[in-house]
Amino acid sequence: AISKNGEINFTHSLKQLEYLNFKYELLKDLDLSNNKVSTRYDKRTNKYYHSSSFRIKPTKLSKELRKSLYVPKKIITKEILEHYNIQSMAIHYMDDGTMIKPYHVKYHFFATDGFDLSSIELLRIHIEYSFNLKCKIRKVGINNDKYQLYISGKESNLRFENLIKPYCCESMYYKI
Repeated sequence: AISKNGEINFTHSLKQLEYLNFKYELLKDLDLSNNKVSTRYDKRTNKYYHSSSFRIKPTKLSKELRKSLYVPKKIITKEILEHYNIQSMAIHYMDDGTMIKPYHVKYHFFATDGFDLSSIELLRIHIEYSFNLKCKIRKVGINNDKYQLYISGKESNLRFENLIKPYCCESMYYKI
């Protein structure tokens, strides 16, 4: 997420430290903070959670991205999708994806509920066209007022796994 001041934060649990370090290496040429380990207490679960994070310090570009991509809800543009390749899809899935396995068939979902429907539809079309994967959108949320993108059908789910696995960190294999 890009904060209002243009700072971009990356946070993962310590179980996903390998993945956080992977992102850090990808972005190391930018103005990054050092990895920081923190602990927070959650009253709801009565547990402590440990995480590691780093941030990209605000820049003119990150502030402009914030203004153009959070209008007021997060959006996806055709310009962004020009850069959305298999590695991007793998990172997107490692960040915001989940796998469920009802009836011994795997389905892969992207948590797209923070985006407007037209953005999710753009993403669906891009993934179908660019990667030959069948995708569908379903309503989610308490009031069925949000939308989630998922890979549809056994063949497409297997193809999806084969496409992204070379770009996934081992600590994230549980999602595939």
